[in-house]
Amino acid sequence: MENKCKKVLLLGVGGISMYQLALALLKLNYKVYGYDINSSKYTQMCKQQGAIISTQFNRKFLQVDFCISTAAIKNNNRYIKALNKLKIPIYDRATVLGE
Repeated sequence: MENKCKKVLLLGVGGISMYQLALALLKLNYKVYGYDINSSKYTQMCKQQGAIISTQFNRKFLQVDFCISTAAIKNNNRYIKALNKLKIPIYDRATVLGE
């Protein structure tokens, strides 16, 4: 049976904990998409490791299996609204790290 590569969107990927999470997911062979309002050294390092990162809304980022979001991302965020409409699961960063 073929092992399907999971796709994940990280919202708020410019922070150190989300950056570390992105690296861990990349090592587990996830296709990682990331969004942050600003570019940072962490978003740049994520790109260098193979993540696809943007500071703008990108519809391609909605074609994921699930999303992980930081508390800094509010419910009125464009990605959150679109992911909810598409019924794509959104997990809180703290919950994921606790697992």
